[in-house]
This record gives sequence, structure tokens and C-alpha cells, in this order.
Amino acid sequence: MQKEVTKERILSMIGMATRAGRTVSGMDAVVGALRAGMVCLVIVAEDASEKTKENVSFTAKNEDVPVFSFSERFTLGKFLGKEERVVCGITDEGFSNKLQQMLVELNKKKTDVVSV
Repeated sequence: MQKEVTKERILSMIGMATRAGRTVSGMDAVVGALRAGMVCLVIVAEDASEKTKENVSFTAKNEDVPVFSFSERFTLGKFLGKEERVVCGITDEGFSNKLQQMLVELNKKKTDVVSV
């Protein structure tokens, strides 16, 4: 029996990926890693500016990388070990696949997560 997917479980998985050194955060770092082909999944905070969402989505689309809008900048930052972050890139395929699965499942239950 699988555990129910919650916002907290997703944040915990992001924190685990960060501790494993499998994330990049911050607009410039994520865009650079996207262009270098290092990022498998992008997560943008729901309270990010429209311009930030558009810029990240454009670059991710060109690199064929999925983008999800999830959580808030301070919460996302906390689980990335920073004060606040609006953009996070997952660089490991295993973490990426699991997080995508969890985000899609949470989206089916709620409207908290929206694919950008």
C-alpha cells in the first residue's frame, strides 16, 4: 500500500534531493543547468513572477524538460537549504521521475500543483 501523496512528502523529497547534491536553485543557476542539459525537472514557486515563469518555461521547453508550479518561495527555499527560492532544478533522473509522479498524483487530488 502506497502512502498518500501530500505537499509535505513532496517537499521532503526535494530536501532529500538537495542533501544528495541533486538540485540546483536560483534563476541563473537553473537556466544555465538547463542549457547544459543537466536538469531533468524544474519546479517553480507558485508566487514567482510571471516573467520568471515565462523565462524558465521557455528554456525548459526548448530543452524538453517538464516544469511544475508548486509551493511558495519561502517554503521551497527552506527545503533547498536557502532563505527563499523561486526556481529549483532536479538533476537526478530518479528523483525527477519520483517527484513528477508525486506532483501529478497530487494534482489529481487538488489544484495546488499546475504543470506550466
